[in-house]
Amino acid sequence: MSSIIPTFDNLNAMIANNPEIGISPELSKQVMNADFAPKYEAFANQGIMHSLPVMIGSKSDLARQEAINYVYR
Repeated sequence: MSSIIPTFDNLNAMIANNPEIGISPELSKQVMNADFAPKYEAFANQGIMHSLPVMIGSKSDLARQEAINYVYR
């Protein structure tokens, strides 16, 4: 077991160094950065306002597609 300070760099490194997590390091770099953070915050807040489940850590195709649709519209 280990602990990290959850910075973008540390989270991206953890994902890259632990392929068993099942997240593409290339994809994580696209979304775990200062430019994407405000877009995700807006998506998450919209989900909360509309009582939609925001699935953190889920591999749900529906949640992933909803996030992509929101960010890139």
